[in-house]
Amino acid sequence: MFNCHREIKVMKSQCIRKDSITQENIASDLANAEVAIVSGFKVSSTPGWCPTPAGFIKFNVDEAMKSDGSSGGIGGILRDLHGKKFLQFSLSIGPVSVVLAKLMVVEKGLKLFIVSHWFKKHKLIIETYGKTVVEWVHDPTKTPACFSSLISGMVNRMFDGWLLLRHVPRSFNAEAHLLAEQGIR
Repeated sequence: MFNCHREIKVMKSQCIRKDSITQENIASDLANAEVAIVSGFKVSSTPGWCPTPAGFIKFNVDEAMKSDGSSGGIGGILRDLHGKKFLQFSLSIGPVSVVLAKLMVVEKGLKLFIVSHWFKKHKLIIETYGKTVVEWVHDPTKTPACFSSLISGMVNRMFDGWLLLRHVPRSFNAEAHLLAEQGIR
């Protein structure tokens, strides 16, 4: 049986490297601060891309909104364990709430992966700055009713064992965020 929490913990320990500990990800995740202190890592101002475990590919996804909320964009990059780009997207989503935009970008990443030829060959990690979405997927009882159908589809895929969804600092999703900004029209 696939143990999502154990896999995330293993991946996190593999991902923490000297060049990936940044001020931003220490502030967003105190476990990183503990690793940095215990391991004596120097905090870097430029985060590195974290490779996936064998058998996984990773979608980094993000959203961006105009400050007045009149328009938004979503973007993402799918890469293999070596960081090679397989595909990327940048789309306009119009005027939606920030929470809906965060859900939409994760859903778009899932849909693109499912229709790709990589679906039968790899498991997927989706990394997003959308902490609320990740929390809802890991504990669906916290999901507002209006978003429950979107979340339940993600939860089912996680239990099928081929999807991991995790929150990362925005600095780890800089390229995906630029693609999201390009989607704003």
